Amino acid sequence: MKTFYVVGGNCPRSKQDAQTIINYFTVNNLTSVRTIQKADIICIYSCGGFNAGEVASLQTLQDVFSKKKKESLVIFTGCLTKINPLAIPTEIKNQSCYIMVHYTNFSEIDTIIQAKISFNDISDAGIINHIPFLGEPSFIKRISNSIKSNPSMLLQIPKQFIMKYNEYDERFYHIRITRGCLCNCSFCAIKFSRGILKSSPLETIKKDIETGLEKGYKKFVLVGEDTGCYGIDKGTTIVALLNEIFTYQGIKKLMINDFNPQWLIIYFDELLTIFENNYKRIEDLRIPIQSGSNKILKLMRRPYSIEDVSYCIKNLKKRIPHLKIHTHIIVGFPYETDNDFQQSIDILEKNSFDYIKVYRYEDRKGTNASKLDKKVSYQIKQKRYNLIKKQFS
Repeated sequence: MKTFYVVGGNCPRSKQDAQTIINYFTVNNLTSVRTIQKADIICIYSCGGFNAGEVASLQTLQDVFSKKKKESLVIFTGCLTKINPLAIPTEIKNQSCYIMVHYTNFSEIDTIIQAKISFNDISDAGIINHIPFLGEPSFIKRISNSIKSNPSMLLQIPKQFIMKYNEYDERFYHIRITRGCLCNCSFCAIKFSRGILKSSPLETIKKDIETGLEKGYKKFVLVGEDTGCYGIDKGTTIVALLNEIFTYQGIKKLMINDFNPQWLIIYFDELLTIFENNYKRIEDLRIPIQSGSNKILKLMRRPYSIEDVSYCIKNLKKRIPHLKIHTHIIVGFPYETDNDFQQSIDILEKNSFDYIKVYRYEDRKGTNASKLDKKVSYQIKQKRYNLIKKQFS
């Protein structure tokens, strides 16, 4: 086996993992090719966090099997292997050229490729190159044919499944600081794959930063399912890490990704000082509040009140007007009334977020939210989605 092709990794965290797999194959003397037909190994990094991601992953798998050489090996990895492995068609699972392995166990591939450098010895990728992903046009056409029984599914496919997801990949050096998280959000299936919090050692993070600086990078992004809970499993905190990071004068911009609001509240005074002292070096802070309704937040199992979040964000904006703050909102969560939705609108209006990403709620297998009754219809979810997109775009 001498050539490989990697496809998938549709979120920034998964894209970094997919690039790490590419680096692993490369250092073990395999050559990347641009087409499935030329590859001895095809690796699919699946998505299972969204229904559309699952559909795209499975259709990509079918597409790969229709195009690959007979003797080529297909490695199926990523989130879907833990979130819904039963979704893989039996006729594919039973083929000898198919292997399903979760990313955390990817070292199982060492013996197959006769690796001189084990996967466990490969550092997380810092530089992310373009990787064909699960929703590129050839796959989208096949998806449309496979879901005729549910046409609205195509409308639910997030843009990152049909557009390049290299918004900041080439400009920023990626630093993985956490895997997993400490939350148990009722709507989240990603936790099934990513698991409990595992923070990267400080020395590893410092080494990664120094590598990025040596390569000439001045912009860095912190990567993790929840960057705000960094270090709690190691007796430290995100506050200590940020203080350490900002000692590197070569870092001109830092993007702080996926920072759960509860940690902003808990560490607010210390974080305010850090942000005030370094605001010119912060690209943006991404805080997914998810809803403006305390009733919905409780059903979501988000451990904070909207009043506390609003207090922190208002004070950040007051003290540091130029600090860019992004957020996420989920509309159509079970039991969400017009009044609950209006509370989300109100919180977005009051806090002047620099960017708002809106998601329509969807059931994911095994989540607690999927078992709730009083579902919101797709038509209402779409209406609320459109309202936020129109008002805050």
